[in-house]
Amino acid sequence: GIYASISPALKKALNFGIELDKLPQNTGDAISYGIIAPIVFAIREAAKGKSVVFTGGDGAFLARFFPGSITDKTLIFKGMLSLIKEKEC
Repeated sequence: GIYASISPALKKALNFGIELDKLPQNTGDAISYGIIAPIVFAIREAAKGKSVVFTGGDGAFLARFFPGSITDKTLIFKGMLSLIKEKEC
């Protein structure tokens, strides 16, 4: 990644199990926190307390930071199918 170009000591795999309610205690977790936390906090700000629906490959990962959220990997395809059926009528 980009961090490794700064220093080989920063060549760390992303920790997808990072807890965002605790400060990171090592370099790998700090890098993971710095990448994941802004994404999660931006979604929280945009959602403004409303329920969130996640789709796609990262949906299940992101949903774990949002209790009560919904994950549907096929939502886009369901919408497409609905449009096709609507056009057929």
